[in-house]
Amino acid sequence: WNYLSTPNDGNRFSLVDDETREILSPELLAACLGEEPGKVLAAEAPRLELGALFCDHAVVQRDKRVAIWGKGAKPFARVDATLGKVKGATRAAADGSFMFRLAPQPAGGPYVLEVKDESGRAASASDVYVGEVWLASGQSNMAFGMSRAKPGWGGETNAMLRVYSGGLDKGKWDVAAPETVNRHSAVGTFYGNELQKRLGCAVGVLDISCGGTLAENWMSRGALKACPVTRKWIEAYELGQSDPDTWVKEERAKEDPADLGRDAKTADWAKVDADLTDWTVADMPNDFRHAFGYPVNGAAWFRRDVIIPKDWAGKELTLRLPSIDKHDVTYFNDVEVGRMGKGFEWEMWNVKRVYRIPASLVKAGRATIAVRIWSWKAGSGFTDGAQHFSIGPDGAKPIELEGDWYARLERSVGNRGDEIWPKARTYPDGTTFVRPSSWYWKGLEPVIPYAMKGAVWYQGESNARTIDTAREYHEVLSAMVADWRMQWGLGDFPFGIVQLANFSKMRRHERVCTWAVLRDSQLKASRTIPNAGLVSAIDLGEEYDIHPRNKLDVGRRLCRWAVSEVYGRGDGKPYTGPRYLSGEREANDTVRIRFTEAEGGIVADGEVRAMFICGEDGVWHEAKTVIDGETLVVSSPDVKRPQEVRYAWATDPIGATLKGKATGIPVFPFRWRQGL
Repeated sequence: WNYLSTPNDGNRFSLVDDETREILSPELLAACLGEEPGKVLAAEAPRLELGALFCDHAVVQRDKRVAIWGKGAKPFARVDATLGKVKGATRAAADGSFMFRLAPQPAGGPYVLEVKDESGRAASASDVYVGEVWLASGQSNMAFGMSRAKPGWGGETNAMLRVYSGGLDKGKWDVAAPETVNRHSAVGTFYGNELQKRLGCAVGVLDISCGGTLAENWMSRGALKACPVTRKWIEAYELGQSDPDTWVKEERAKEDPADLGRDAKTADWAKVDADLTDWTVADMPNDFRHAFGYPVNGAAWFRRDVIIPKDWAGKELTLRLPSIDKHDVTYFNDVEVGRMGKGFEWEMWNVKRVYRIPASLVKAGRATIAVRIWSWKAGSGFTDGAQHFSIGPDGAKPIELEGDWYARLERSVGNRGDEIWPKARTYPDGTTFVRPSSWYWKGLEPVIPYAMKGAVWYQGESNARTIDTAREYHEVLSAMVADWRMQWGLGDFPFGIVQLANFSKMRRHERVCTWAVLRDSQLKASRTIPNAGLVSAIDLGEEYDIHPRNKLDVGRRLCRWAVSEVYGRGDGKPYTGPRYLSGEREANDTVRIRFTEAEGGIVADGEVRAMFICGEDGVWHEAKTVIDGETLVVSSPDVKRPQEVRYAWATDPIGATLKGKATGIPVFPFRWRQGL
């Protein structure tokens, strides 16, 4: 059966037999529905609806053919659209869906987008501009909201900047204003705002990102199968989904160790007078690995004493703790004052804790704060910086808690740090991080083929889990970009990459460093991916916070790249800091390093302490660095026949003082290897 619209009768319709083309009588329809003939009412036909992106305040791409789609038109009916001075027509499919590709037009607006079919069904969107559209995507540092950024948005409204967020069936465009921007990506919004000021036309940002995701989550199945690095992952995943054991809850319970609760030996661990003989001292906030010197999961305790001032006695205190991965129970003088997480809940891994300490517990003098943390896999411990790490009453300067804490492991379940990542058995429990293509389908597919200028990308932390995954990242990222470009059909659109910011304990050099290898992969990808750019954030991070709050300068650096390289409106200076190009060993056991984006030369803002060199024995030595115009000459009296040079080769490098003279932007971390 199908339906037949009744002419001149609004949205009422009758059922029609597909074979005989006979109209179903009211009596037969009533019999089918089990109702009296007089009670059967005509149904409402579908309403014409535009896709979620085509709503009030939208921005569509200038100077390109613009795809506009929707549903609910009369089957096979002609559908007309008008946007500004451009008109278009198409014919609806059998299910009522339709798509236009309107002719290109220059920047302008505001316009009304109007779509209607020949039966009179219509839909529209107002305050639509034609301008520049950019996709802002990646993981948590791209998803990082404006409400947490420092500096934040301020009090201005930019009516020519709009930010979109949403999915397949719902979403909205927000005009950038103090009351709307806080829920959107800080990097994406700052980038769009800077770009709009430089270009003068409307700018739209598609805010589509998700914390914790891998680059592989943003690739289509076909791209994963085609890339040699990712093929093994999706094949293992799909094989695992065919294994009946994957779908048995009891199987997961066997694999994931449960929290058994406090062991009897911990009875006095939260007390003021606890015996601390077997405890170690650790710099907090930090994770289990830094606290105990090796990667481990399980239950661990962290405690420190504070001196409560006399004028705080009898007052309620607020205890602020950084994000804790994953569960915690927190005590004040052996009295529980807060907890978060139970069972196998993992969602609170990046949630900051705020606990109230009752006034009745607060006495002047020594007091003990103790935190029991349970993490059964992946990350563990405190995961954010010291900015949210204090205790005090409202209205008073709090006691900062950063620094030395006592730490002790209650129960170890081994190093299960990689078990959350892709493996054959991936449970269908809604955990999207481990599903191949999960955010391609959830985030990107609903907006393809929305016309846009390009994309900016801030991701990589999750891919830096091992040396191998970090090394392979440039292949994965190259495959992802090629996939996006094929899916959108817009050619080699511009793709801006943010290199990972500095984070963790500051060091001059790390012999084995996954983040340094991943940054090197990002640099390599920026060289090999057509029409790609790379901006540095190596000076914008925070030692104890993987989510640094300075997103304004990230947005500004992306804008410098776009204005210079994409739009050709640069100021004549390099768009970024000097980027490693090549190196060669010279006759006197020195290595000369060459760069691009080094016009005007290189300067050092203080002593260079992050340059290291090794010879054939593989022993690393701090190197002497001589600036020679736009090149560097690196050497060490202890190294003959240099084999490798590294600069800023650490998760959070200290002494990385080299900058471009023209821009003041840091030299990118790099390595040179003989023969490579």
